[in-house]
Amino acid sequence: MKIEIIRPELEHSFDMAHIHVRTWQFAYHNLLDKKFLQELSVTEQAEKWSRRLIDADSSFIIFAATVKKKIIGYIFGGRPQYKEDNRYDCEIYAFYVLPEYQGLGVGKKLFKTFTTEAINRGYKHGCIWCLDGNPTEGFYKHTNGIYKKSKRIPIPANGKNKYKNNMYIYPDLNLLLKKLN
Repeated sequence: MKIEIIRPELEHSFDMAHIHVRTWQFAYHNLLDKKFLQELSVTEQAEKWSRRLIDADSSFIIFAATVKKKIIGYIFGGRPQYKEDNRYDCEIYAFYVLPEYQGLGVGKKLFKTFTTEAINRGYKHGCIWCLDGNPTEGFYKHTNGIYKKSKRIPIPANGKNKYKNNMYIYPDLNLLLKKLN
């Protein structure tokens, strides 16, 4: 299987949205409200991805993995979203690989490409938030991510239910890149 990494364009919005919805439904089926997961909309996510790709802030780093020109995963990040995380100059906001491609090196290749780009842009330290119980949380531990802290977040954003979200840090992106090589 030949994995290629691309910079997604507007025409990829629907594929990115499909991956978002499908991976959430897969990863969180035992964690989040089933009705919420069933109601996730590829169309709504595609609109969000269209806006992101059209209005992409120059600080954003976005890559997608493809096999035979089909997008099978993506990674998206940039400056930290939360001010309390200002010790880390780079954050991964979203990192998803279709379930049938997990464990085949797709995530590692995306993570390596993202980390290389982050270093080239002058970023030194990284972080990612991962919902507690996500079956892919082990990936961050395997890549030497250090558990830093947790906070409870509502899902959906306006919902009553709050879930534990774990922060993993990478204090030195150069060391991370060596681990990924």
